[in-house]
Amino acid sequence: MGSLSGKRVLVPRSKEQATETIALLHARGAQVIAFPAIEFFPPSDPKPLEAALAQLDSYTWIAFTSANAVRWFLRRLPEGVRLVPRIASVGPKTSEVLAERQLAPTIVANVHRADALAHALIGAMSDPSKERVLFPRAEEGRDELRDALIEVGAHVDCVATYRTELPGEADRAALLAEFELGIDAVLFTSPSTVRNLIELVGGVHRLRAVTCISAIGPVTAEAVTEAGLRVDLTAPSSTMDVLLSALEAYFSGR
Repeated sequence: MGSLSGKRVLVPRSKEQATETIALLHARGAQVIAFPAIEFFPPSDPKPLEAALAQLDSYTWIAFTSANAVRWFLRRLPEGVRLVPRIASVGPKTSEVLAERQLAPTIVANVHRADALAHALIGAMSDPSKERVLFPRAEEGRDELRDALIEVGAHVDCVATYRTELPGEADRAALLAEFELGIDAVLFTSPSTVRNLIELVGGVHRLRAVTCISAIGPVTAEAVTEAGLRVDLTAPSSTMDVLLSALEAYFSGR
């Protein structure tokens, strides 16, 4: 029997991201409730991204703060176009997705926070005023990286490569039925999944009944806390393997 045998674990990730997580949980004996609390679509206005791609060689850096930003950016990259700018990446998963596409970042911030990447980028700039940074991100993305770079004089273009939306009403009803049966753990992997899941279940009160609320990293944990929920565990490094090991330790100690 696995170390999470019989535990009902909610995975509120998109369908394309959840496959590996589901397999890891099944290997540990968990009963997985896979529900996409977030769905991905092209940006509402693709023109800023198209304009950035047309002048790609004018940038000295491209900064990626999520695996999704990499995936959606590269989908729009014209075939045969080489990434001339140096690449800055945050977190192991983002770097892993880059490596799958034979791209090696010059800078990797292992702490999965935009401010950590900003610090690393600024440290690599001899004269920030001469640097042009392309920052592909979600349409509803956060501004910490952009603001930190602009503050030191760098030129930054933020472009939306994708947007997120909530699932439909039928899916919401199915999710509420799962909550009625009880949830042992929920795996939060981004601030957007926190916000969306709370909206989908009609408020934080249902999530307060979950035995273990877990977060893959400090940014996600901060979003959980800001929403008025407790964080029972945060992965010491932002990978699913580490998060699941922490979840195993949590339940083995109860």
